[in-house]
Amino acid sequence: MDMSPLISGSFLHTLAKDTSIRFLDATTALPGETFDPLKRFHACHIPGSQYFDINVFSDPQSSLPHTVPSAARFAHLFGALVLRPKPMWYFTIRAMWPPPAGHGG
Repeated sequence: MDMSPLISGSFLHTLAKDTSIRFLDATTALPGETFDPLKRFHACHIPGSQYFDINVFSDPQSSLPHTVPSAARFAHLFGALVLRPKPMWYFTIRAMWPPPAGHGG
């Protein structure tokens, strides 16, 4: 079984039809880019998805951008999203976060 963290557009389209699945869109600007990620989300996103601000979820103590926060910080912030316990897919056009094991973490 393929366990790739990436899925095809056609599979995404199939998943989007299932109302029990929630999508989080973490579109973000990379260093040097100047667009507003929230405005981009409002302009174009998966219907029904919720905006996930990766900057808010990053470790505020790190000097590096988009660093994975402590488990306690993540749990606190994620709990504040008021998501029902449903299967969830995390979606971003730019990058995976956190990276899969063994890839820069």
